[in-house]
Parts: sequence; structure tokens; C-alpha cells
Amino acid sequence: MKNQLLIASAGAGKTTLFVEEAISCNETVLITTFTEENKEEIKKKFYELNNGVIPSHVTIRTWFSFLIEHGEKPY
Repeated sequence: MKNQLLIASAGAGKTTLFVEEAISCNETVLITTFTEENKEEIKKKFYELNNGVIPSHVTIRTWFSFLIEHGEKPY
């Protein structure tokens, strides 16, 4: 998939769109978000749309945990 930019207001269905795209994708997917609360909302959306399962090719992280794991810890 080519890079895309999505600009949408709150409640416009961004999470649903991202989750549907991740489910249908055959490549590794990383979803980052700023808060733990948003991370849990994304997980709930996967459970709702994908029979209670987050696919093995999908990783959901907060931005901070991503930076710690891939930015600081390797050094």
C-alpha cells in the first residue's frame, strides 16, 4: 500500500478504517497511538471486527513504548 494521509474529525470512523485495513493487509502492520486509552480502544475495535482476535501480523503500541523499545534500548 502506498503512503496515505487521512484527515478526519473525531467520530468519523478513523479507528474502524485503520483496523479494517490492517485486517485485510498481508504485511506486517504497526499501529501507534499516544495514550494507553486509545491503544485499548484500538484493541477493542479489532475484537469487535475480527472475531475477538488481533492478527499476528499486527502490533499495537503507544508512541512512548515504541520509542523506548526501538529508540533507546538498542543503544
